[in-house]
Amino acid sequence: LLLTIGTLTLPGFKLDKVALDAALHGGVLKATIGSLTAYGGSGKGTATVDTTGAVAVFHNVVDMNGVRTELLFAQMAGAPRITGSGAVHLDLTSHGFSETDIVKNLGGKLTVSFGAGAISGVDLGAVARLLQSTANLLDGAVGGGSRTEFSSLSASFTLQNGVARTGDFHLTAPTMTMTGAGTVNLATHQIDFRFEPTARVGVAGV
Repeated sequence: LLLTIGTLTLPGFKLDKVALDAALHGGVLKATIGSLTAYGGSGKGTATVDTTGAVAVFHNVVDMNGVRTELLFAQMAGAPRITGSGAVHLDLTSHGFSETDIVKNLGGKLTVSFGAGAISGVDLGAVARLLQSTANLLDGAVGGGSRTEFSSLSASFTLQNGVARTGDFHLTAPTMTMTGAGTVNLATHQIDFRFEPTARVGVAGV
């Protein structure tokens, strides 16, 4: 069965357009996603829905490129204002009767890797320099037109019970590097992260 779907809303994700080839055998639906577009990017993947048990079981694998970070994070409460684009790989499983149950039961892995971009609202390079100096004011480092230009941003997440956790967030910028760890709750759209910026040696002010 060949299908082209204009807009498809999945638990935790919204796809703009999907073209797939699906087959149903013995209560198991298997679909090959030849193309999909979402969050400004495009990709492909596979999807399986197993209804042979008491509760439907889902397994999705998707690879995408050109994903826009500002669109991806827009639905997350407290998400940083990040602009950029890059690749996303996800391998997710879940089960349940309702969308709420499916999101809460999400498990698997998610990897993101973005190229050059910027974080608006804060100059992390300035923050790192101030933290490593005797200065005690953050004038000009946060708010207003402050922003952090970066050359790369990456993280890998492990999902369990609808919560994505990472301990290897890494951002590289001309004036600093930053590591981080934290969680993203897909059910409540909340983010809880701790970041550690470090100014590059040799940068003015360090």
